Amino acid sequence: MRKLYIFMLVCCLAITQGAWADNHLAFLETFNSTNGTGGRDNQFTGSIATSSIIYDIEGCTSTKCGGAKNCLKIGTSSDNGIFTTPEIVLVGANKTATLTFNAAGWGSGTNTLTVSANEGVSLSGDINITLTNSSWEKYTINITLTTATSVQLTFTGKRGFIDDVRVEENVTAISA
Repeated sequence: MRKLYIFMLVCCLAITQGAWADNHLAFLETFNSTNGTGGRDNQFTGSIATSSIIYDIEGCTSTKCGGAKNCLKIGTSSDNGIFTTPEIVLVGANKTATLTFNAAGWGSGTNTLTVSANEGVSLSGDINITLTNSSWEKYTINITLTTATSVQLTFTGKRGFIDDVRVEENVTAISA
């Protein structure tokens, strides 16, 4: 019995000596409690997205935005809307993450969306987007904290919809 115990202990130690990698979900805003019309119900024009916005995450803010069906309508035909996340702290040593989100454009016209971040953060990927009218697309942007200790993202756009804003970082840990 003692030999079996020692063998199991040695095996466990050998396993924990290796490295593992996993994605850490640092931020997720789904807007799922926002229950208006437009966007996720495939309505992209008309008198829609006038409901209150209910955020999953405390600290999210917006101006010139409206609550649509489980998503956020950003901007109007004449004004940019702004959606801003709270500060998002990355726990990994490499301070890199991936932003993914879904977005759709209004039913007609040129509908734009720009993603920006606070000072000390570098974004790579398409940050100036022309949204596809009446159709959802998934977008991916890489985040690197160059001198900042956290990231705060701002989405600025006219006549679009945003959903499932997710920041994941690849965390590598070494067990001793």
